[in-house]
Amino acid sequence: MKIKDIAQLAGVGISTVSRVLNNYPDVNKETRERVLKIIEDHNYTPNDSARLLKLNDNNDNIGIVVEGVYNEFFAEMERVISTFVGKTNYTLIINHDNKHDEDKIKKFKSLLSFINTKKLKGLVYLGGNYESIPQDLFNQIPCKIVFLNTILPSKSTAFNYSSVGIDNYLSGYTQMEYLLKKGHKYIGIIISDFKDSGVGKLRFKGYTDALKNYNIEFCEDYIIEGHYNYEYTYNQTLECLRNHSKITAICSSSDAMSIGALRAVHDRGLTAGKDIDLISFDGMDIVKFCIPSITTFIQPRREIALSGIELLIELIETGIDNYQIIKDVVFCKLESC
Repeated sequence: MKIKDIAQLAGVGISTVSRVLNNYPDVNKETRERVLKIIEDHNYTPNDSARLLKLNDNNDNIGIVVEGVYNEFFAEMERVISTFVGKTNYTLIINHDNKHDEDKIKKFKSLLSFINTKKLKGLVYLGGNYESIPQDLFNQIPCKIVFLNTILPSKSTAFNYSSVGIDNYLSGYTQMEYLLKKGHKYIGIIISDFKDSGVGKLRFKGYTDALKNYNIEFCEDYIIEGHYNYEYTYNQTLECLRNHSKITAICSSSDAMSIGALRAVHDRGLTAGKDIDLISFDGMDIVKFCIPSITTFIQPRREIALSGIELLIELIETGIDNYQIIKDVVFCKLESC
């Protein structure tokens, strides 16, 4: 029996079982007794080696690595993780990796070096693409690690890591399909940039496959690079709309870029939701306050971040097995589409 089995039987989260096992005081008496009863009935024995390691090791550093240029989505996830860790006895070390390094092996080895140099007990990694990394390199990871919204090997035979995220390909396909079902044929596509090898790559593949399956010709001239920057996206969208008046809809891979696109639509004398449809992705709170409000697919960023850091601490303290979590996205129909 594993800790997740106990959690299921007790009707609580894995983190609650972890707190009971580690004698945290913030578990109510009834829940604690229920969990302990299940542990006793099933003769569950915690991973003593993992617990002894924690008792004998005064180094309690946890790291966060955020890959890619700044975007508000990752910034919010980072805040959720930082707040959670701030309530524990762990020390948080943050590293922002903004380099476009095409050599993924080199980048992964730098990650291993960061973990060893900082003597990390655990790490949360946001973004990036490690799909091509061989298994033997993953096996060299010296601490517990949870990847959030990272592209990872799809056929790994021995996971040496955990992950939390969404199905980015399916989400991108569904996003584009919504516009196609409305009858749009000339659709602008906002991406971060052509070098994006992270989750944006999977969403873009979903966009283009949807176009292909609906027999709509893909036009590279309709691609707009936004770099997760309002002003840059505004300028690029404005230029695209000037040059391609046939465009009747815009499919954006990020709310942060959609805000700039929304202003560009307005400055072209058009109204989003009437003259041109704009559909976005991420579900940032700010899109509800735009005029018009931006239709988007909500990615549960807070849930992903919280699940990731809770899972990491459970991995460190209880020795549970690694596992992969897929979260659902939710369609939020507002005014721009």
